[in-house]
Amino acid sequence: VSIISILNIINTISTNLILRTQEISIYKAVGMTKFSIKKMTFFEALFYGINATIYGSIIAIGIVGLIFIKFNKIVEFEWDSSLLPLEHILIVGICSIGISILAGYIPLKRINDRAIMENIRGEE
Repeated sequence: VSIISILNIINTISTNLILRTQEISIYKAVGMTKFSIKKMTFFEALFYGINATIYGSIIAIGIVGLIFIKFNKIVEFEWDSSLLPLEHILIVGICSIGISILAGYIPLKRINDRAIMENIRGEE
């Protein structure tokens, strides 16, 4: 499941940047520096990573709660704080944000290696 999640994050962010190649090239053509473009990409990827962490954590906690409720009807369980490992959620969140940031720089390098006019025209 982790590999699928990682590939999904990379695919989403990479596709988003590749589809915006013309837009990024126009920014470069009108004077936006490479540093500013990297900064914009960094914050965009950071936003994706934080959102994925928040929504993923909420959904995971909800699923754990539902499983607890269903199993509690079969066998009596007492809610234990170890059922919700917050340190693991934090570690996964940090990894998710890190992967998102790295995934933003992969297509950006490809965009920066090509000529601005080729990118604006959409030539491959």
